[in-house]
Amino acid sequence: MKDLKNNIKIFKLTTLVLFGVILLEILFSKRVLNRFCPNPNADLVQKAKPTAETKIEKSFEFPVKKLGSDKFKVSLLKAEKVGLITSKNQPVVAKEGKEFLLIYLELENNLVNPLIIDSQNYFRLESEQDKKLAPDLFNGPIQIAPISTKKDQVGFNINKGKKEFKLQVGEIEGTKEIIEIKF
Repeated sequence: MKDLKNNIKIFKLTTLVLFGVILLEILFSKRVLNRFCPNPNADLVQKAKPTAETKIEKSFEFPVKKLGSDKFKVSLLKAEKVGLITSKNQPVVAKEGKEFLLIYLELENNLVNPLIIDSQNYFRLESEQDKKLAPDLFNGPIQIAPISTKKDQVGFNINKGKKEFKLQVGEIEGTKEIIEIKF
C-alpha cells in the first residue's frame, strides 16, 4: 500500500514538473519570437494591400433566364491587383511572379423574387494567346434577396507587373462587351 502511495506521488510530481517545463517552453518561445520578429505576419500584411487599383464604373443588364423579359443588373465597380487574398478564412499568397486581379461587383435584383446568380459565368479575361480565361476566384452561385443589392467579386491569376487587361462581359452564349482595364 505504501508503494502505491509513493508511485502516485511520484506520478503527480512528474506530471506537474512536465507541465511546468512545457509552460515555460511556450512562454519562452513566444517571448523570443516577439523579440526577433515583432509581427510574424508582417510580410502577409504588406502583400494584402493592393499593388494597383483602378475604377471601372460600368453597368450591364442581363435577362433572368426563367422569367422572360425580367433583368438583373451587374455593376463593375473597380479592379485591384493584390498578392494576397483570403479564401475560407485562410490566407492565399500568389505564386512567385504572379498576383491576383480582383474585379469588384454589385449584383442588383429589382424583382420581387430572389435570384441565384453565378457571376463567374459572365466574365472572361482575354489572355495574350487570345484565350478566354474563366475566373480562378469566385464565390459560386449567390442568392440575391428580392429588391436588394449584393456585393461580389471575381478574380484571375495574372502575371505580376502586367498593366493592361481586356475583360469580356456578357452571357456565355451571347455577345460580349470588352472592358479595357488599365493600371
